[in-house]
Amino acid sequence: FAPSPQHLDVIKRDYQILRQLNPWNFQLRFSVSPSNNVNNGADSPYNIIDGVPLVGILGGSALALPGTTANVDLSLSYRLRRTDQSETTLAGRLAIQRVWLGGDARTIAPNAQNSDFGSTTGELALRHRIRPKGSNGIFSFGLALGQNWYGETRQYDFGRLDATYEHRITSQSGVYVRTSVENRRAARARLYDASLVTLKTGLSHSLSNGDNLGLHLAYSTNKTDFGNGRYTRKIGYISYSLAKPVGPVRLSFVAGASLLEYPAYRVGLIAVPGGRQDNSTFAVANMTFEKIGYAGFSPQLSLRAAKTRSNVSRFDTTEFSVSVGIASNF
Repeated sequence: FAPSPQHLDVIKRDYQILRQLNPWNFQLRFSVSPSNNVNNGADSPYNIIDGVPLVGILGGSALALPGTTANVDLSLSYRLRRTDQSETTLAGRLAIQRVWLGGDARTIAPNAQNSDFGSTTGELALRHRIRPKGSNGIFSFGLALGQNWYGETRQYDFGRLDATYEHRITSQSGVYVRTSVENRRAARARLYDASLVTLKTGLSHSLSNGDNLGLHLAYSTNKTDFGNGRYTRKIGYISYSLAKPVGPVRLSFVAGASLLEYPAYRVGLIAVPGGRQDNSTFAVANMTFEKIGYAGFSPQLSLRAAKTRSNVSRFDTTEFSVSVGIASNF
């Protein structure tokens, strides 16, 4: 209800001050996504392994199933202590995904249920941020404990340690380095216990016209006694955000590629020669309709396209999805 852009700037500034004063922080993200592949299923019913004269037939639930996915991501944090150089917070997070299969999915997989593909993750975390006096960098450390469910079955409990360093190079550019170690204790058997290590780095730069360009790289490895669970993943992507709206829409884009490698992958009794390799490309366009928002919130539309090609055809996948959600303008 701000009567002018100048009044809107004052309101935004006041909200930022209130955020700094209030020890509580609440965030809610919600989206609904129609998709041609809600279960990350295969493009083809034939299970072919490159280099092995073997052809199998996949069940309906392993094929790409159309439908709708809803995601709710809720987080709540409380600031325990703050000084000029540091801040400590206690935070909780609940991420819920639910799937509703479309009519065609019932034909492809008659026995599949919506609950087979839902997931829930909850965690409690303690975080600490430090900005050394006179420094352009910020150190962040975190400890999290949580639990993951998939298809109404508890999959694993986890504990995670993470550390991040952000450094402002100039007024327009900054870099970050982030690492995390997550230990997972499987609900089924100790064979599926795993340790996931992730390293991520990136550079962001504000262009002369105010647009923001980001370059990001990530590497992760999962160590476990279960051969089909051991993998390494390499990801690189570019992000670009426009400073000025295009008509009523504020735009941002992400595009990238990844390589996922399983060195000791087996399909039944067959060892995949050279292991399994999945090559993926993806692109996302985000549109926020700020001009038609209400009380500081606006509808958001995301278009996503992704394709994966693997030497095990079960993992050849194609996905097109449209996500409709709500985003804060502040």
